Amino acid sequence: MSIKENGVAVTSDRVAYRKMVKRNAKVVQTDLMFLNAYLNNTISKKELLDILNRLLAVGGTTPERVTFILEKLVRKVKKSRLISTRLEEEDAKILEEIAKEENVDKATLVRKWILSKITEHRLEKAAEKYRKGLISIEEAAK
Repeated sequence: MSIKENGVAVTSDRVAYRKMVKRNAKVVQTDLMFLNAYLNNTISKKELLDILNRLLAVGGTTPERVTFILEKLVRKVKKSRLISTRLEEEDAKILEEIAKEENVDKATLVRKWILSKITEHRLEKAAEKYRKGLISIEEAAK
């Protein structure tokens, strides 16, 4: 396996992973790459579990690693705070349609939207404070 300069290698082979780490190459294990995708709300829990099952079937991960990942999922759920809301029937149907199109569950879709709006709100507030001279560009970038 070759690695382009400044690239990141992805592997599920333990021996290849160890060799790349010894060579100080940037490398990530396949199963952890998908765990990070889930933790960053890029894929749903169902998608992660399907991927882990496929990796197990082809020897791309081990039962021990899957157990480790499942423990991470449990810890993430414990750290999450549940917030509920009500939607008009028509809005709920639209949400279901979009979730189906995006191939994610409704909760994941709503969470992505909320996190996106929070980020947008923070950026707007930081830009506003910067324009008013209340904070420096470095503080706004945080």
